[in-house]
Formats: sequence, C-alpha cells, structure tokens
Amino acid sequence: MVTERAVVRHKRSWSTKDVISFNISKVASVHLKSGLNWSDMTKDAPLDIAAKEGRTAAVAALIAAGAPVDHKDARGSTPLIQAMAAVDDHARRKRFPAEAQARYLEIVRTLLAGGAKVHVKFYEMSPLSLAKSAKCEPLIKLLEEA
Repeated sequence: MVTERAVVRHKRSWSTKDVISFNISKVASVHLKSGLNWSDMTKDAPLDIAAKEGRTAAVAALIAAGAPVDHKDARGSTPLIQAMAAVDDHARRKRFPAEAQARYLEIVRTLLAGGAKVHVKFYEMSPLSLAKSAKCEPLIKLLEEA
C-alpha cells in the first residue's frame, strides 16, 4: 500500500518509468486527498506522465480520482497536448502500430470526457495540428468533432 510517507520519500527519485511502476490509482488517491504536490521538475503531474506514456488505465484512474485534466506544466503543456505530442513523435519515428493508436485514441477520449479543452495552443501547436502531423485519421476525426 502506498502511503503519504511513501509518496514523499520517493518524490526526489521519480522518473517517468518509476511513476508508472507504482499502482497509479492508489498513488493518485493519496496525492489528490492529501494535496501533496509531487510533480517533477518540469511540473509534469502524474496525469501528464500517464497521458504521454500511453497508460490508458492510469489516465482513467487519475481522472476518476479528481486529477485536473487541464493542468499546465512549467512549459504550458496540458495532458492532452502531451498525449498528442507523443502520438506525433511515434508517427515521425515510424513506430506507431495499430495497438498504440487505439491506446492513444482511448486516452484522448478519456481526457475529452473528463473536460479537457481541445482548443489549447502550445508553441503554436494544437492537439488537432499534432494529429494532422501524425496523419492519424481516427484522432483527427475525434478532435474535429469535439
């Protein structure tokens, strides 16, 4: 079981992979109930990390626990932008199999259902422009309809 003490103790040593290795729903409930700020140096909150890493269950658990869907990190990026930037990155590297596309499609649906704003800009990029850059038709359609 993850306690507030465990969250604080691991705060300094967390990296993206360490965060995902925890039972994210338990950590999320501790974080949100206690008000602990356990983002990393870039102010990436657990929802940001889960969205960009393609962790569908973690995104759903964090939103269900009350994580803010439009949290901005130190650069001004939101979880939706981070998920779409990951999609664009995978597409550019030609490592975007159908399974990964389906996973990110579900993450974007979950973020939108949780109230994420579609019309946000990050360095002149929007979620829709990133989907178009990645040539991911299902995400383009979902974002255009949102």
